[in-house]
Amino acid sequence: MKIIVIFIYVLMFNTTNIYGNETIRYKNDAQDHLYPFYKDVPNIIQCNQKKNIYINKVCRNNKLLKLFDLVSKANVYAYENATKKEVNHYTFNKKYLHINLKSYFKKGQLDTDKLAFNLKKKLMDLLGGDSKYKEIKLFHTSYIAEENNNGIVLSAQNGNKIYLGKSCDVLDSSNNKGTWYCRKDKCHVMLGNHTDFFDISDITEKYKCKKDIRTMQIQKIHRILKTL
Repeated sequence: MKIIVIFIYVLMFNTTNIYGNETIRYKNDAQDHLYPFYKDVPNIIQCNQKKNIYINKVCRNNKLLKLFDLVSKANVYAYENATKKEVNHYTFNKKYLHINLKSYFKKGQLDTDKLAFNLKKKLMDLLGGDSKYKEIKLFHTSYIAEENNNGIVLSAQNGNKIYLGKSCDVLDSSNNKGTWYCRKDKCHVMLGNHTDFFDISDITEKYKCKKDIRTMQIQKIHRILKTL
């Protein structure tokens, strides 16, 4: 029994720490090329509107400002790409891009998680397969997948996050732990007492955690623990 416990401790704590590290690794896709070619498209959020309390809240969040700027540029790009017609970059979004900020406020507080989630979904709609974001459904919840240097971060609309590490480890924002691996066309995620999967095509080759001896050892330990 003592040997099993020691073995579990070594395996479970010798993992890549990806919790709290969300530095995004940008891909070479259309989203990267928005700035050189659409740098003259203004952000639809203009922080000089001091009397607008909703805009003021957004202006205090640099990540949201960045997302709004990307959506502004992507909206013009998507239209020009589809119609093969050039539009006025400065005025186009005033007429054709509207986001109801008020709907993201409750009791004066901005729901940053929900807003960020929907802005990323908007980018996915505008850029299609060229977007760095992918939507993944796990455990009956939709997540936006983003890759960083340590693996993949899955972010839900309610703020919950799941971290898929390159060393096949899994951790969520409630500190539940597990493992994951990819086999054939599916990636399987085991978190706590729950298991689910998503399509392997939703992530890049670099982060497809292959099923190896270490993963199978951890799965075996989980089965042993359930019988103790």
